[in-house]
Amino acid sequence: MLRPQKMSRVLIAGVKTQLDRTIETLYNLNIVHIEDYRQDQEGFKLGKPLDRGSRISEELVTVRSLMKNLDIDKEVVKPEKPKKYGKRRISLEISRDILPLQKNVLAIVERMSALERRKTDRENVKQLLKQLAAFPVRLELYTGFKNLDTYVGTIKIDPRAGLNKITQEYELFLKPIERGEMLIALFAPKRHSKNIFEFLNSKGFSPIDVPIMKGTVNDQLNIVVNEIMDIENQLVTLRKHLNDYNEKYENSILAGEEYLANEVEKTDAPLRFASSKNAFTIEGWIPTSKLSMVKLHLSTAISQGLYIEVLEEKEFTQEEEKEPPIQLENPKGAKPYEYLIELFSLPSYKEFDPTMVLYIIFPLFFAFMIGDAGYGIALMILAVIMAKKFPSDEAKSIARIVFIGGIFSIVFGLFIFADAFGIPFHAHESGEVNWSDSLGISIPIYAAIHKLDPAGVVEMLVISIFAAFVHLGLGFIIGISNEIKHNKKHAVAYMGWFIVLLAFFMLLMNMGKNTGAGAWIGENILFNIHLSAQANFLGLPMDFPNASLGLLIVGIILLIVCEGPIAVMEVMGLVGNMISYTRLAAIGVAKGAVAVAFNILLLPMLLGGNVGLIIVGIILLFLCHMLVIILGALSAGIQAVRLNYVEFFLKFYKGGGERFKPFGAIKRYTI
Repeated sequence: MLRPQKMSRVLIAGVKTQLDRTIETLYNLNIVHIEDYRQDQEGFKLGKPLDRGSRISEELVTVRSLMKNLDIDKEVVKPEKPKKYGKRRISLEISRDILPLQKNVLAIVERMSALERRKTDRENVKQLLKQLAAFPVRLELYTGFKNLDTYVGTIKIDPRAGLNKITQEYELFLKPIERGEMLIALFAPKRHSKNIFEFLNSKGFSPIDVPIMKGTVNDQLNIVVNEIMDIENQLVTLRKHLNDYNEKYENSILAGEEYLANEVEKTDAPLRFASSKNAFTIEGWIPTSKLSMVKLHLSTAISQGLYIEVLEEKEFTQEEEKEPPIQLENPKGAKPYEYLIELFSLPSYKEFDPTMVLYIIFPLFFAFMIGDAGYGIALMILAVIMAKKFPSDEAKSIARIVFIGGIFSIVFGLFIFADAFGIPFHAHESGEVNWSDSLGISIPIYAAIHKLDPAGVVEMLVISIFAAFVHLGLGFIIGISNEIKHNKKHAVAYMGWFIVLLAFFMLLMNMGKNTGAGAWIGENILFNIHLSAQANFLGLPMDFPNASLGLLIVGIILLIVCEGPIAVMEVMGLVGNMISYTRLAAIGVAKGAVAVAFNILLLPMLLGGNVGLIIVGIILLFLCHMLVIILGALSAGIQAVRLNYVEFFLKFYKGGGERFKPFGAIKRYTI
């Protein structure tokens, strides 16, 4: 649970006649992580795809084309449980129904494409005719003259003054349109065409292609509009045919795509194996706990001609040895937090898996920053909506993380800060709006910390420093655990860092000894050692506990011995790491202050007696608190992630693990 699942490296060798059955068995098990064959061994080379591969690949391309044409998306997970198909049945439906269906669908799609092109053309003609409707000219009169040129288009100025300088022999129709332009239709003798053309171009003339038609513009416009309506009706009918195909065949098409995709993966599998004329070898990784089961299935399916060997690490040279792939192994409740680990980097095989630490620490940090029972309930509701609206695995993981954070926020809001939606259960000061007075009942919950009082802010800062000590200290302890068996010098260095951390923690707790949280931590965690002899150190404006000074000296000596003098330069960086955790208090206070500000501004609107004002006040209050919830959750989530990634992980975490990818597939539509 605290480390990745233990893996065993296996070598599977067999005769070529058993290759197909071996692939089928391994694929159905979905347990073996296959390592691609990359080295040339005497008598071995990369294998070739199975014979049926090309045919199946062609069928898969056809089915995926069909899915595209019918707008079927396999990534959209529907809430209802899909119908599952057996291998024989789906093979039959692929050949009998699905592949022939593509011809019908393709014909419909091509017809729709032609209609869409025709519709676009008719829409353009429609727009042209609407423009020409401004002039009392029949359409056949725009073209076909032997001695006249026609100029139809838009121009930026009235052209009559310029035309009069060229010739008086012309007829002009003109209509002002948008953006200060004018629509013109000009008829003039051909002998003036050069001068007229140059003049019009100089004035920004933009020509319009007049459609070749006969009759009045309005008559042709009606014909074009009717044609467009007819095209749209045809498109509606064709779309209905596609929708009918979608509803009738969607499940079987998805099953067919899944089956064929799996078959293609099987037929291409030999490209990952070492192969000779008569034999093949497969190298891969199997979770050690499932090794005996894999052996049993293979020996049952293939009684002869197959050899399985578990390879020990000592059998490989340093160049040959490859670190096992990583499969995290955590309780169900912690699974969503594996998503945060994978976003950063999977742990290496011999490293500590920090998922359980995130499972415990992340909700505490998140809830401390939210710290409101009302917001916690709202976050739980939002998480449920998110999980239903976005059914992907990643979205569900985030939704579960937010849901758990909401639960902890309720706990903190009830028993630490005693407020909901920025309103305390009991007044902190005279005249303050509170739930007990508003509801007319005394709620038996009292705040341990008032987050907007100066004393409460100091308490939150002390708790933040304590969180820093626990979190960073745990990181150094994990570092010791990771290195103790591999590099004892590095393990001692981690111990030195932990001692330095403890020294600074004692110093900071000495500064906060007069707070409630500081006094409790000093008495129950540090046993008041930090209150023993204290002295001014190097003229600093504070007392430096001798215990802290002694620990700091011991820690620095260990660091110099293990990491060299340069480590001393990084000691103050550790103080910066600790201070970084005060963002927990800062965001909690800031979020609370914004909520209180909105309440002060908007709650009086609900008490004025004006119904309209009350409705507006309720809407504004809802929107403002939703803004606080969303921004608060984003900032709290980002900062909780940051403290783990930047402050915590970098103290011990190397990462770089390769994800365990078993040969096989999760089957949703097929059995």
